[in-house]
Amino acid sequence: MIHVSFPKQGLTVELLSGEALIEAARRAGLALETPCDGAGTCGKCRVKVSPTSALAPCAASDDILSDSERSQGWVLACQAQALGDLIIELEESANDGMQILRDGHEADATLDPWFRKRFDGASTEVLAGAVTAAIEPGDTTRALFGLSVDIGTTTLVTALIDLRTGKELESASSLNPQARRAQDVLSRIKLGSQSEGLELLRGEVIAEINRQISEVCSAAHVSNTDIWEIVFSGNTTMLHLAAGVNPVSLGKYPYAPALNGGTHLHAADLGLAIAREGLVYLPPIMSAYVGADITSGILATRLHEQPGVILFVDIGTNCEMVLAVNGALTATSTAAGPAFEGMNISCGMRANRGAIERVSLDDGDIRVKTIADAEPVGLCGSGLLDAVGELAHRGGLDANGRFRSSDAAWPWRSRWDALDGKPIFRLAGPVY
Repeated sequence: MIHVSFPKQGLTVELLSGEALIEAARRAGLALETPCDGAGTCGKCRVKVSPTSALAPCAASDDILSDSERSQGWVLACQAQALGDLIIELEESANDGMQILRDGHEADATLDPWFRKRFDGASTEVLAGAVTAAIEPGDTTRALFGLSVDIGTTTLVTALIDLRTGKELESASSLNPQARRAQDVLSRIKLGSQSEGLELLRGEVIAEINRQISEVCSAAHVSNTDIWEIVFSGNTTMLHLAAGVNPVSLGKYPYAPALNGGTHLHAADLGLAIAREGLVYLPPIMSAYVGADITSGILATRLHEQPGVILFVDIGTNCEMVLAVNGALTATSTAAGPAFEGMNISCGMRANRGAIERVSLDDGDIRVKTIADAEPVGLCGSGLLDAVGELAHRGGLDANGRFRSSDAAWPWRSRWDALDGKPIFRLAGPVY
């Protein structure tokens, strides 16, 4: 066996001779950026190794890395294959400092939870719809909680809800651990189509949800056995994987989901640490690539009841849009993660420490806000949208979206530059 060390993380893992370095990172629990899914075309998984003699020759990275970079020990982790013991230098794991938005506006809604409790003077009946799910001794009517779990391709967010009041008590967020195995939806479908891969992906996401359950319950001083219902929201592939349902049909024509949603599953069967008789609700799924998260968004915004023309956009690794015209809905989707997480965007990155997330142009000056107020190292999705929006608003783009870099009178003209013969607009430090 070959030993691969990550000294800054204090980790050492074993590889078989000929295995790619990306496998070492995965076994160490370190998430490297691989928006091209290991094809060796994006260059985001570059790492520095020593000694380079412990690697098999690899020509696939010649178009990505310069001669200088290769001489310094830089390689693509998805392409470089280990032949002997080596050391990999990583400044930090890819999810250190990751910023996950988990707040938002609240709207009034009529409370009608599936689970209710009824005290008869001696014991408490727990009702799931019209069916008695359990009988608890004494008056436990105040202990009635649920969870909302947003299973994103990249992130997980869990919120603890008091089912009597509808109030959100606590929330927790983290990177979806499946991203270490396969970064985008299609590669996860491919891995999950094999029985071993499906169990691996299902087990990892359920374990992380259970960890988040423990976190929110501890913060709110609530017992996990008083949680009776979980609602899983997420794209169609994520719900298949969380429920342990083979997603193979999502990857080939006619792209028919094996799950349709609108149903309950037993939480115990999925390995979730809540009340023994608790249930998991899967909202209705529209199609293979317009999932229950969009159903949830439509219901939360009451899009189907709004007059006029409204566009609802969910920008994530998988991007969905719903156009509402006086309540009539039309939906579509596309892959957005490769764009916002770096594919074909030289400075693109996830929302980690140092990512520019806000951009403003004002009086000939430019201001950027980075995550954790760190030195800028890249551009995440919100920063990309801000930058393009500001350029459009301030006249830096023409009607076709091209740079107006030849406009000598433009207040920010000093920011125009060229790199490898292509026009660029410099934002801050090395980021453009």
